[in-house]
Amino acid sequence: MLTISDTVTEMVQWVFPEHAGAPGQIHGGRMMQWIATVGTMAAARVARGQVVLGPWTISTFSTR
Repeated sequence: MLTISDTVTEMVQWVFPEHAGAPGQIHGGRMMQWIATVGTMAAARVARGQVVLGPWTISTFSTR
């Protein structure tokens, strides 16, 4: 049985000016792409093989 610590995955990504809008904040779509990438990496570790990411129909992202 896997523990939560077995699924920990860390990804470091450089953020360049083209990743941000005029106020200097990162675009939400880019952030969601990175979240999907690292989530898929963690899922592949749990599955011990290839995984497929299904479509997202509702996304709510809040920093509050």
